[in-house]
Amino acid sequence: MTTSRIKKISIAAALAAVPVLGLIGTSPASAVPNAALQQVGVPAVGGCASINDPSLNWAGVPYGGWGLSWAQWINNGAGGQVCSRVLVFDASAVDWYPR
Repeated sequence: MTTSRIKKISIAAALAAVPVLGLIGTSPASAVPNAALQQVGVPAVGGCASINDPSLNWAGVPYGGWGLSWAQWINNGAGGQVCSRVLVFDASAVDWYPR
């Protein structure tokens, strides 16, 4: 196994321990935060529609907005299905919502 492959697996394994990922992209000079990608493993029962974890509702974002996706970080870096949503900040409403 190459050093590059080991590093990629190590990074993916570290991310697998963090069900909520950080911000996407970089912010311009404005005060509007970047969109935030959230991903969690697919629940065994109910699929993405059944996600009801208050710790994922950042800044009072409502439940919902989850869809089935694929990510490399899950399954110890082997990849697989995850539930994903993107949280977007609405500057006019000064609030976050799932997109």
